[in-house]
Amino acid sequence: MFDQYKSLVDELLLVHERLPIETYVAEFAALSHVFLLCKNQYSQTISDIFTVDTLEKITDTLVKKDINWNLTFSQSEFMELSTTLTDLSFGLKKRQDCIIDLLMMSRNAGYSQNRVLQGIANLIQKLPTAAIKDSTTIVADPEKSVQFRWSNTSSPESGSDKRPDAIISNVTQLEFDLY
Repeated sequence: MFDQYKSLVDELLLVHERLPIETYVAEFAALSHVFLLCKNQYSQTISDIFTVDTLEKITDTLVKKDINWNLTFSQSEFMELSTTLTDLSFGLKKRQDCIIDLLMMSRNAGYSQNRVLQGIANLIQKLPTAAIKDSTTIVADPEKSVQFRWSNTSSPESGSDKRPDAIISNVTQLEFDLY
């Protein structure tokens, strides 16, 4: 079905010389073998090939498979994290010291907790000197080939940092010598 969708996109590009990227971002992604799903935001083109019910099921399955909603910290880990962040917020610790503390905590944590602690450390590194413009390194997980990117960004003229859509995707890549 994806090949059918991709060929429909090819035909669409032959008919129209220019297409607005914001409206056709999923179609452009399909040309690069990327199946872009934004919950409850499916274009007419993709809906013509896949039913909305099928798209919803695929999206829900991917979210359930890739996101761990049952992340827990032990009481001592949580207290250490809370103390570190409180000390930072009251100016009792330098940012670099808090980052080191969080990274040291992450060494002994489980995989998911490790990713959260490293994400917080990355946030601290970016805060408060500038607004966060690129959140990809915070959410991305290179060990599991999970990539986070914005599908649509706000314009600098609007003065808003709101971004309407984000994508979390698994990157599947073949080795160089395989075809």
